[in-house]
Amino acid sequence: MSSSDKTNSPSNICYHCGSFILPGDSYELVLGGEVRKFCCAGCMAVAQTIHGEGLEVFYARRAQSSDKPAAYLASNEIPESLAPYDDASLLGRYTRPCGEEGHLETTLRLEKIRCAACVWLCEQHLRRIPGVKDVQINYVSQKVKAEFAPEQTSLARLLFEVERIGYEAWPFEPSLSIEKSKKERRQLLTRLGVAMLGMMQVMMYAWPSYVGNSDITVEYDLLLGWTSWVLTVPVMVYSAGPIFQAAWRSVMSFRQTQMLGMDVPIALALALAFSAGTINLFMGSGEGYFDSITMFVA
Repeated sequence: MSSSDKTNSPSNICYHCGSFILPGDSYELVLGGEVRKFCCAGCMAVAQTIHGEGLEVFYARRAQSSDKPAAYLASNEIPESLAPYDDASLLGRYTRPCGEEGHLETTLRLEKIRCAACVWLCEQHLRRIPGVKDVQINYVSQKVKAEFAPEQTSLARLLFEVERIGYEAWPFEPSLSIEKSKKERRQLLTRLGVAMLGMMQVMMYAWPSYVGNSDITVEYDLLLGWTSWVLTVPVMVYSAGPIFQAAWRSVMSFRQTQMLGMDVPIALALALAFSAGTINLFMGSGEGYFDSITMFVA
């Protein structure tokens, strides 16, 4: 094995932060039944705390969600894609003076934050960066407010350090955030509108079965059933689409996380109810369940 291969091997990379472990600086600790190596006592302490609190699933999710190459995350050099954030023009745009010591303050937008443990981990990691004076993360808005000394660290360094622990961040711009929120709100309202419209129509067609009207012919009852099925399809595909997407991601990550989200049983119930109703339509007997499906989604 060449010296370069040995240097880039996983045994020389910190289990927690992904940094290269310098010769003589290795720390070892048994976590999860395996010997883990760390670049410093701080990383070892944080990893021990994460495992001790039963939050070791963080490392599995970080590995799954990160689309950056290992060499990219392990390197201590700021990548070219983030270097422009240290340009004077961008620095003045995304930072503001703070205090009387020449410190700067910036607000970042975080992505892939899932729980309070993620917030704690990001705060602790950023506070360990030399030159960072204060870090505050709002889990609800997913914003980071950081104060740093520009002569010791930089905005690009903050962004890169967030990426190195499996998350994503970029300078917060109110105009972009507002536009993104408006787009998401429009999508949610459209999905809700489709679900509400489908629910009202399907329940109207199901009304004869509620009151037990026996004057409806079999052919007409079958027509109402298939009409309800047609109206339920867009509710299942479009309005309930995010539920099935989240459930699929949860199932695909089960081997790493050993957990299933609440979307899984909900998606399973919707799929089973729709399948049962469709089969009953073909058989010409039994309940359709389409009114219950559309009402639940709406």
